[in-house]
Amino acid sequence: MTLAKHHPIKMSGLKILYNKLGGESANHLIYYYFVVPEHLYDDYKVQKIVNSDDDDAKIIPDWIDERIFQYVLKIKL
Repeated sequence: MTLAKHHPIKMSGLKILYNKLGGESANHLIYYYFVVPEHLYDDYKVQKIVNSDDDDAKIIPDWIDERIFQYVLKIKL
């Protein structure tokens, strides 16, 4: 769960999980869920992928760009 409107996805964390996520040859999708309180839900945007300096990633590997789908779930607190 996050209370932040902006919760970027760190590419370094995804790279650590690279083999667990199937590596380059995998073809299954990766679903990324953000659980947010009701007041953030309607305005929650697709989160950016960032590099290790927390800057927007300029080059995103295909295995990330083509397989990761982001969703937001609303929770009542």
